Amino acid sequence: LLGKKVVGEKGAVYAFEPHPSFADRIRKNAMLNQMEINVIQKAVSNFDGITKLVLDGVGCPSIEFSKHNNGIEVESIRIDTLVEHSGIPCPDYAVIDAEGAELAVLSGMVKTLRKRKTTILVEVHWLGDKFLEFFEEIIKPLGYTIENLTGEEMPSEPIRWHALLKPIA
Repeated sequence: LLGKKVVGEKGAVYAFEPHPSFADRIRKNAMLNQMEINVIQKAVSNFDGITKLVLDGVGCPSIEFSKHNNGIEVESIRIDTLVEHSGIPCPDYAVIDAEGAELAVLSGMVKTLRKRKTTILVEVHWLGDKFLEFFEEIIKPLGYTIENLTGEEMPSEPIRWHALLKPIA
C-alpha cells in the first residue's frame, strides 16, 4: 500500500506473492484502501518454472530453503521475463523482501537493470558477505552504489539489514 502512495495516480504497483492466502490478503487490503495494485501470484527468482515455497520451519514462507524441505509448488518467474514478454514496464523503484532469496531475485532482473536504472531497496536476510560480493561482481558494474539504509557500515556478518541500491547519476 505504501508503494501505491509513492507512485501516485499515474504509477503502477506490482506485488509478487507466491503464497495463495497472502496474495489474497494483499488484494483485499488494496480493495479496502481503494488502491489499484497488480498482484502477481508467483515467486520472483532467477528462473522461470516451478519451485517449492517452504512453509514449515521458517519464520516466513521462502523459496530459498526449498532444496532441503517440503513445501507447496508455486510458479517462479524472472523480472527480465516479465519486462521482455508481458508488457510490464521496467520499474523505477523496486522493493525486494524475499526471505533469503534476494540474490536469485536480483539475478533474474539483471537485463532489466541494464535497460532502466531502478532504485532498489533490499531486505537482506542472513546472507553476510555473499550479498556484498554479489553486489560488487554483478550490480556495481551496471552503474550502482550501495548504502546501508541506517547509514551504518555494511554488515559482513549474517544479519538482517536493508540495502539501498542506487543508480549512479
